[in-house]
Amino acid sequence: MLLIVAHKRLRNERIPECLLLFVNSAAACEFCGVTLDSCDSRPLPWIASYRFRAATGVLIAGAAAYGLARLFAGYDVKVFLPLWFVAVLLVLALRYGITVGVIGSLLSAAIFAITLFSPIGSLRISDQSARQNLAWMVLAGVVLSYLFAPSDSEQGKS
Repeated sequence: MLLIVAHKRLRNERIPECLLLFVNSAAACEFCGVTLDSCDSRPLPWIASYRFRAATGVLIAGAAAYGLARLFAGYDVKVFLPLWFVAVLLVLALRYGITVGVIGSLLSAAIFAITLFSPIGSLRISDQSARQNLAWMVLAGVVLSYLFAPSDSEQGKS
């Protein structure tokens, strides 16, 4: 396990923080020799912030939707891709929270509509079954996010 922390040299000293890589919680800081157990460690604020984690989850959802849309663009099963994508949305919602599940559902629906279904480049979808499957994906993504994902307050939202 790789852990990146900003720490002060010792709990009692007021020395400027340094950025370190601790591997398996056993290594010591090469700069000051302090181990992870003896320092006042805390995660970097921008990595630990809820907004950064939510943005990461939404970007993963968008990238996965775009990649799968490009991968399945030439196949007839592309109509069912939004229904299969619900599993990806559920995993992301379980990992990153409700907000990522909801925004990821909406973003991936827009990506699928623009890049996968005809007319390409438009949010309009001419195929009725593709439009219904996209609507079911959004509904299932939102509902499953609220049912199974941890709430945003449990994820550390302040």
